[in-house]
Amino acid sequence: MRWSGAHEGWPVVGRDDALAVASGVLSDRDQQGVAVVGPAGVGRTRFGDEVARQVTGEVLYVPATRSAASIPFGAFAALLPSDGLGDGEPYVRLRRAVDSILDRAGADERTVVYVDDAHLLDEASAALVLQLSLSERVSLLLTLRPDEPQPDALVDLWKDSLTRIELSPLDVDATAAMAAAILGAPLDRVGAQALHRAGGGVPLVTRELVTGLRSEGRLTERDGIWLLPGSIEVPPRLAELTEHRLSGLSPDARFVLEMVAMSEPLGRALVVKLDLLGALGELVVRRRNSKVG
Repeated sequence: MRWSGAHEGWPVVGRDDALAVASGVLSDRDQQGVAVVGPAGVGRTRFGDEVARQVTGEVLYVPATRSAASIPFGAFAALLPSDGLGDGEPYVRLRRAVDSILDRAGADERTVVYVDDAHLLDEASAALVLQLSLSERVSLLLTLRPDEPQPDALVDLWKDSLTRIELSPLDVDATAAMAAAILGAPLDRVGAQALHRAGGGVPLVTRELVTGLRSEGRLTERDGIWLLPGSIEVPPRLAELTEHRLSGLSPDARFVLEMVAMSEPLGRALVVKLDLLGALGELVVRRRNSKVG
């Protein structure tokens, strides 16, 4: 069964080489799979969806979330027996979970187990992924944030056994291509450069900027080319998303973020002098507890 569960999102641009590598690995029986890694907003899920779309065989989709991580094997619940894994030692339950997944695997070609945001997996689910990586009937496609806390079994797997594809922000040309795909026509070079400066090449931010500028009438089309006059201001939707992410932070924590945004990095001496160690700790906790695709 072909993958049909791709999320709606921005067009995948500037990733042709990476897509070719991922597709090649997933079709190679001598390789265990692919780990797509990168920071927030860089498009891991969108890239993973596109890789899964190109798979010719069966794809089993596993969305990892923090809420599912509160339950052993929670992320895999939809793929496990409805009456549960029964009683017994943890390794027995793990074996039953592995068998349940493998029972869904195709007989003629390898099945791709696609785990999105794998860094959010609970320990039992991570052990299940590790066991699946040892089967010749399964290829793994994982997306994850490498800087997030995650089970040791998962870290060992994607660092040592899987082909790692690191996604970075888009360059100016790829940003222009993304804007053109969203708008349906090219964006002028000056506008593309301004868009890249404003969004830093981060696809999530770039998409919100383009859609916001178009809805506000800031973009004008002339002779088949979109023009962006003037400076770029933050669209209301992007401001709302940012404010949502920052909600609940103390004034000191917001101050630290503003300082880093304007003049990173902050030296330890300055942090101590300004008595901001507590604010830094607050930001570290928020980062660990946040989930950004």
